[in-house]
Amino acid sequence: MTSVSRRVTVVMIVVAVALGLGAPAFGAPGGAADAVPATVAAPAGSVLDLGTLGGDSARAVAVNRHGQVVGASTTVDGDTHVFLWSRRVGMRDLGPGEAVDVNDCGEVLIRLDYPVFPHLFLWRPGHGRLVVGPAEGRYTTGGDLNDRGAVVGSTYMPDGSTMAWLRTPRGTLHNLGDLGGTTSTAVRVNNRGQVAGTSLTAGGHERPYLWESRTGMVSLGDLPEVGLGMLSGRGPAVADLTEDGVVVGNAGSGMYRWSQARGLEEIGCLGGMTCEVADINRHGWIAGGWQDPEMDIDAAFVWDRRRGLHVLTTGTEGFFAHAAYAMAVNDRGQVLGEMLSSNPALNGAFVWDPRSGVHVLPASGDGAQPVTITAAGQALVNIPVSGASWDTTRAVLWTPPVRRGA
Repeated sequence: MTSVSRRVTVVMIVVAVALGLGAPAFGAPGGAADAVPATVAAPAGSVLDLGTLGGDSARAVAVNRHGQVVGASTTVDGDTHVFLWSRRVGMRDLGPGEAVDVNDCGEVLIRLDYPVFPHLFLWRPGHGRLVVGPAEGRYTTGGDLNDRGAVVGSTYMPDGSTMAWLRTPRGTLHNLGDLGGTTSTAVRVNNRGQVAGTSLTAGGHERPYLWESRTGMVSLGDLPEVGLGMLSGRGPAVADLTEDGVVVGNAGSGMYRWSQARGLEEIGCLGGMTCEVADINRHGWIAGGWQDPEMDIDAAFVWDRRRGLHVLTTGTEGFFAHAAYAMAVNDRGQVLGEMLSSNPALNGAFVWDPRSGVHVLPASGDGAQPVTITAAGQALVNIPVSGASWDTTRAVLWTPPVRRGA
């Protein structure tokens, strides 16, 4: 086990936002399900409301490299259906359930209570839905989909065990096994067919693993329990898996990174503080949240091997962002996250760009739910509807005004 200690650089970012100007409204429900909403001009770039399936709420969960977005929306009857949105077609109704993911072929992974407990379905263009996962399973959790149509999930079995599995694009189902215990979970699958997740050992300790057809399930090593937030007290958690087979996740109060070349590396946070991983890009940049329990401050961070941990602390005269979290980082190094500050005008979703700093989505508010940021720099965000219940949202694509010369 290699312990990696990195210098921490606190980056103070000046936020430039045009205050007092008009901002897009997200209050009125969309029109017909197949209508293509118009782009709304805003001081901070352009915001595109994806509309709904006739109801008052839509929540996005993923977008592929062709710009197809999936999520769940209420219908005119108040039911919740899966949607697949594209600029050419608009919002398409894929039937009951909730979307989990979409790949670059336009295949959609769906979770549905069927007949009572949740199971996973794969929707394929021109073919409709098919059930994936072990038929004898009681219910399935998690789920991930790669661009070749392989699906992973975790299913609670009749004997009380939890089985991690992989369904190949040809429909073959593989039990991924375990590390000696009775519980295994599959979290991510990449386009090489490698799977990352966690499994219990015979002694009851949770360990992260990497599975591939050649080697089977291989433990990535012994790591401390997670000591942060909702994951506190649990074994090490897997956050993401790259196309190169790099696994990142949370352990103890810090993070870990595993690769074939370097093995297991623990990445510490600041003394007495904790870090939680959300995403990693193909250059190895890790994004997530940093927490100081004593000062009651959360902040977004980016880590890379050359420069170490950068806490994205936003500050201008008269306000300080006391809560921030990074949800995603793309291959340009642009980071999507959410922040709260003493200045309400700066609450909501933000994009941090290495060249031009922070851009805040106007009127997104402290209930904004950042989802991901595309390779082109478009941010997918769920925005609360003003005056409605807390769970009423609209899905938007936001293009920040990134200035390349800045």
